[in-house]
Amino acid sequence: MEKLEKYKKILIFLNILYFFLILPCESPVMYPMFIDSGYYAYTAQRIKEGKILYKEIWEAKFPAIYYIYTFLFTLFPESRWTLYFTDITLTILFLLILYLIFKQYNLQNEYILLIPFLLTVYRVYPSYSGGNLNEHYFIFFFFLTYYFLIKSNPSKLYMFFIGLTSTISCLFKQNLIFFTLFLLLFFIQKINKDIKFFIIGSFIPLIFFIYVMLKGYPESIDCTIFYPIFWGKENPKSFYKFILDLKFHLLYGPFLQMIILFILSLFYIKNTKFKKEIFSFSFIPLFILFKTPPSHLHYSIIFFIPIIFSSLHLLINFRYKKFLFITFLLLTLFPIKFIYLRLKHSAKALKIIIIEKDLRNVVNPIAFTIIKHLQDGERFIMNPPDPTIYFYTKTKSSLKFINFDYSISTYYKKELAREIRKNPPDYIYWDKPISEFEGIFSINKDEYILEKVDENFYKFKLK
Repeated sequence: MEKLEKYKKILIFLNILYFFLILPCESPVMYPMFIDSGYYAYTAQRIKEGKILYKEIWEAKFPAIYYIYTFLFTLFPESRWTLYFTDITLTILFLLILYLIFKQYNLQNEYILLIPFLLTVYRVYPSYSGGNLNEHYFIFFFFLTYYFLIKSNPSKLYMFFIGLTSTISCLFKQNLIFFTLFLLLFFIQKINKDIKFFIIGSFIPLIFFIYVMLKGYPESIDCTIFYPIFWGKENPKSFYKFILDLKFHLLYGPFLQMIILFILSLFYIKNTKFKKEIFSFSFIPLFILFKTPPSHLHYSIIFFIPIIFSSLHLLINFRYKKFLFITFLLLTLFPIKFIYLRLKHSAKALKIIIIEKDLRNVVNPIAFTIIKHLQDGERFIMNPPDPTIYFYTKTKSSLKFINFDYSISTYYKKELAREIRKNPPDYIYWDKPISEFEGIFSINKDEYILEKVDENFYKFKLK
């Protein structure tokens, strides 16, 4: 028994060591800020200034992520370091929730053995994309809801929290709602026993959601419902493109781990309810990827949900535990190239921070062009869009839009033409043919003057 406890302590130490060895590579001194984080951070800056989401700042996702960033920047500096330490805190809390879930099934010792696998498929792949994305927060609230649901006799307070956390999870990205709906359906009988407290819990985030949507109405409905529908119809994904996307996620995300665990689950799990859970939560990310026109790297993060369910239920049902842990070990080592790169970049980041004492952020060089030329109060627009530039330089777009891709320039053609004339920028950064600028804003050459001041950077003036 003492020997077992000794090995357990060694394993815990090694897990903690592995966790802290892969963390520094995501620090601001190592990688540029991920573009989606830039959108959320810039939007949060504008909300802090009193701008109305959707009405005065264009965004297409549900409001939770923008207000989480706003909350963080209200309490702490508007800095990437704030986001970095928030990401670390969120990961620690998430690992704690997973521990409580595994403990509920008396699998706390197995969980300790599983941590290297979970950390690798969650944080080591490039799909992690710096953290603090919709997917990371959604997964946190999703599994927090699941923990409350699997309590054998949840109290009224637990039912309140189930309503609270499940509704919060629905306020990130529209397509992720499918996960929460299926989770609640699997536990509908348990919810019905104290549905009143579930509704009370749901009511709090629902009030916030309704308030934000009404404040930004009618643009809020247009941005979050009608525009995404238009975008999907304008850019349907072929089955061939879908297969290519899966190959992409196989190489740079944990799709392979999901597939192997899914196959093992189908063969070795007898419990019908468990099989339904695994099948549903494995199918949903594939459906989302098929219905979403692009396939960005960070979409792979949602494969972590079926990975957790498969791992959990295999540990509960699979008799040959040694074979199972060998499988987990092989799946952990599959992205060995990325493990090596993470450790290498972490060592480099620690050298920069500790030895060189350099805490400067890695930024897009365009930021220095903006700082060099813009005076206080001057505004600019850019294409291709990079919201991290606005965030770092604390500058603003003259328009409510900072992105013109993803059929935005088609759907909002009239509004863009009106906006450029009503709120003309002082400068434009345009790393594309100027003819595209004229097409996006429906503007003719004889309506404006461009004066080149730097590479792809122009002083803009309407005639």
